[in-house]
Amino acid sequence: MDLMLLMPIAKSTQKKKKISDFRTNIDIEFIDWFSDATKMAENIGSQVEMPRLVGQQVHRANVNATTPLEYYKKNVVIPFLDHLTHELDSRFRQENRAGGDIFHLMPCSIVKCTDFDALCEKLSYWEDDLPNPTALKNELKEWANTWRAKPVDSIPKKFMQCYSVADN
Repeated sequence: MDLMLLMPIAKSTQKKKKISDFRTNIDIEFIDWFSDATKMAENIGSQVEMPRLVGQQVHRANVNATTPLEYYKKNVVIPFLDHLTHELDSRFRQENRAGGDIFHLMPCSIVKCTDFDALCEKLSYWEDDLPNPTALKNELKEWANTWRAKPVDSIPKKFMQCYSVADN
């Protein structure tokens, strides 16, 4: 359950990639999206129109456009996707992920580890806190082997379970 705390970080990375791909292919992707919106508008007896553009606009975007599709793409969708990307970047900054990497030391996670070099790289943030950073890889292997030798049902899966077996 505690490893579920890492899921938002992984999901944010996936979502950011999808948003980035959508933003890169906006000319192709938005046509389908806009077509669906136009059909929905027609189903309720309306049509998609763009607001009147003026020479100088203060309270809303006023990018020149000749069609509603172009208007909504430039004035609504592109700024929204850029804002969404910025928010994901600010909420899930790389420097905030170091704390999550420590969860890879939990017994239920370390027993699945096959790439100790990659794990050492993730944990390099904590190098100054280690008594002997050069021994980290060997310590991780020993930690994994300790838990691999135990029955699977006795391996702690939650943080508090780890705490209760820490001095055994």
